[in-house]
Amino acid sequence: MSIEWSLESVKILVENVEKYPSLYDGLTTYNNSGPIQEIWDLIAKAVGNGATGFICKRRWQVLRNAYRNHVKFGYKVSPYGIEPHLGFMRPFFRSKAELQAKNNPEDSLEYCKKLTQIVQEYPHLYFDNRSTASSDDWQEVATRMGNGDSPEQCTAHWSRLRTRYSYHLKRGYKMRPAGLEQDLKFMAPLLAAREEATLETTIMLVDLVRDHPILYQHGNVKEHQDVWNNVAEMMGSGATAQDCENHWRSLRYAYTKCLQKGFAMRQSGIAEHLEFLKPYLKLPEDADSEPAAKKISLVKKPQKWELRREAALAAIQRHKHLKFDGEDEDTLFLFELLPDIAKMNDADKMAFKVGAVQLAQEFVNG
Repeated sequence: MSIEWSLESVKILVENVEKYPSLYDGLTTYNNSGPIQEIWDLIAKAVGNGATGFICKRRWQVLRNAYRNHVKFGYKVSPYGIEPHLGFMRPFFRSKAELQAKNNPEDSLEYCKKLTQIVQEYPHLYFDNRSTASSDDWQEVATRMGNGDSPEQCTAHWSRLRTRYSYHLKRGYKMRPAGLEQDLKFMAPLLAAREEATLETTIMLVDLVRDHPILYQHGNVKEHQDVWNNVAEMMGSGATAQDCENHWRSLRYAYTKCLQKGFAMRQSGIAEHLEFLKPYLKLPEDADSEPAAKKISLVKKPQKWELRREAALAAIQRHKHLKFDGEDEDTLFLFELLPDIAKMNDADKMAFKVGAVQLAQEFVNG
């Protein structure tokens, strides 16, 4: 049996539920509240229109869940106009920002504003490369924060904020926590200048790496960090050692696919500067043309993620008429999921798609 729920009848339901805290406050024991079912029957009698206790209970559960999603994610509550009448439920729900502030104080707006304002007073911590920032600088920041964070934690929190703001500028993602973008405006010119490396800076990076064979031959991995710090310092463009290493890995991977699969590299003209890498890459097509002593395989056995990436690249190649970007990490990631999705039944696929969309909305909406 179902009934028509008008705004007025829903208001009556909500007003009567508010009278019985035992129906919505599970943290407190209320005396003389009576059996729960009897309470719902009384509420149904007040609502009228043929409503039963069971129907009223189910309708209340829907309203409660809708209001919780309104508080957490900003979703609308139906029917229109009922939201103000549900205000008594507000203390029982926390918004996403409130939950983050409680579970991760470093994600609160207050914390992030304070950290940003302090870091802004030390331009070399965000404008120059990391090799110029001593541990004493971050120790001063940690001391001024006054919440017990170590210098390493402050560094990590700042790096995360900088990355979020970069995505906010480049892709339009909402800034988290909301409202911090105004405090980070001083970073905009720097991030815009570093948004995309020019051909000249890429060639410069390649030349510097070529002068340090330890970065592309087998060697002591522990020594790599010092070398990357030197490379970043010589680049002199505000790039960090991690920036340089990530850019180099991307170039090396793209060049390998350029040779193996014929994919064009994103920056035209850079491939010829990477030819010195050929003897150190595993390229089956020229296995007989190079002395075995010169060929050092970077990967002895394909890893699982590499096999997934190969399958994704092959799928993109099969659909090249759709003009997918074979070097875009987001595109490759989505194609890597296709084999797993293909193994699912229809119900699992639907659940996966719904869950993926909901999770994406949570991240995008902040």
